[in-house]
Parts: sequence; structure tokens; C-alpha cells
Amino acid sequence: MAQFDTIRTAGNVRTAEIDEGLRAHMNKVYGTMSVGLLLTFAAAWAVGNNAILMQTLFTGMTRYLVMFAPLIMIFAFSAMLNRMSAAGAQLFFYAFSAMMGVSMSYIFVVFTGISIAQTFLITSIAFAGLSLYGYTTRKDISGWGGFLIMGVIGLVVAMVVNIWLQSPAIMFAVSSIAKDGKVYILKDAKIGRGKVTCLDARTGDTLWESMLPRSAKIFYASPILAGDSLVIPREDGVVFTARITSNGLTDIVENSLLETIIASPVAVNGKL
Repeated sequence: MAQFDTIRTAGNVRTAEIDEGLRAHMNKVYGTMSVGLLLTFAAAWAVGNNAILMQTLFTGMTRYLVMFAPLIMIFAFSAMLNRMSAAGAQLFFYAFSAMMGVSMSYIFVVFTGISIAQTFLITSIAFAGLSLYGYTTRKDISGWGGFLIMGVIGLVVAMVVNIWLQSPAIMFAVSSIAKDGKVYILKDAKIGRGKVTCLDARTGDTLWESMLPRSAKIFYASPILAGDSLVIPREDGVVFTARITSNGLTDIVENSLLETIIASPVAVNGKL
């Protein structure tokens, strides 16, 4: 009996040691990832808010170097992993995190702070949910790795190829609006963003095209009709009002509401 109790006690101690070691390991992993995330944010914010750096890094061939640098670092890390010390691997990870931030810094030019914060929140919730599942499940999920890596590679290839293809299926689409046998479409693709196209609703022929003032800001909301004018809100709060003629848009007026616009406005009694 005494021998059995001794064995059981030793087993419980061993289990407690494993749990404590696993907890310490996971705390270190999440601590390292948190530092890396902060480095990514700091690098992205610093470069994204510096006009001189943005002009230097994202013009000419330099932009492709900045774009593909994180991917090159991943392959380099995989090749050197078995020859690196723990301290060297951690330092390389911090360098990669900073480089990832530089590569992503262009988002501060294209998107508003609210959009970036919303995306960060959604990503954080997804990461927390997946981490909780991976930490608590008793299933072996190591087999997922190959499929997930292939998915990431597919997404990267699709995004890179779409730089030249400009596929509408991959880009954000804004709803069209129709009136008196004509359809008005606002393009939100990177190339041609802000172009309004008028189509014949019966034949599909293009009747005219007009461009709004150029900007990197996105059109989330759909345009609306107010009398003989087209009202087009942009994400950064700028609202364009333009009179529709048989040859295109004229008298384009630009007003700022000083707040983000995502949903489409409604015109009632001459007011938005």
C-alpha cells in the first residue's frame, strides 16, 4: 500500500511539473509574439507617417524589395534554423517583425485609422480563439500545418498576381445605381479608383465616364441619386456632389463631414 501511494504521488508530481513547464513555455511564446507585434506596429506607424520614407521606400524598384523582404526572410530563417542559437533566432524574429511593419506601412496611406483598428480587433479575436482551441484540445492538429501553409502561399500568390491583373473579383465592389434606363457604377479598384461609368441598362453599352478627384481613400458606401445629381461619399468623410448630364458629371462639389463614412447616406427633403 505504501509503495502504491509512493508511485501515485510521484506521478502527480511529474504531471504538475509538466503543466508548470508547459505554462512557462506558452507564457514565453506569447510574450515574444507580443513584443514582435509591438515592433511591427511601431515600424509601420513610424514609416507610414513619414512622407519622406514613404516616397523613398515605395517608389521604383525599392517597393518590390520592401514588399518581398519578409518572404525572403522567412525562407532564410527556415534554412538557418538548425544552425542558430536560441538568442540568435529570437533576434532574427524581432528583425523580421520590424521588416513586416515596414512592408505593411502603406496601409496608413490607403486606409483610415478606424479601418486599421477594426481589422486589428477582428484579427486579435480570431487569434485568441484559435490559440484557446489549440491550447485546450486533446486532438493532434500537427497535420494541419501543410494545408495551412499551402493556403498562405496561395493567398500571397493571388495578391501578387492581382497587382497586375486588377481582377474585380478580388477587389472590393461598390453597388451600382439605376435610373431612367441608365446604370451608374463607381469603380473602387486601385487603378481607376473614383471613376464613374454610365451604362445603357438595355444594351450594356458605355455612354460616358467621369473621374472624381484622385485619392488613395476607399469608397465603401454606394452612391445615391438626389434629383439630377449623384452623391458619392468616401470613407474619409468627403462627400462629392455632381450634376449628371448627357456627357458626364459636371459641377463636382466636394464637402467634408469630418468623420468616417461606411454606410450609404439617405437623401430626405433635400438633406443627407
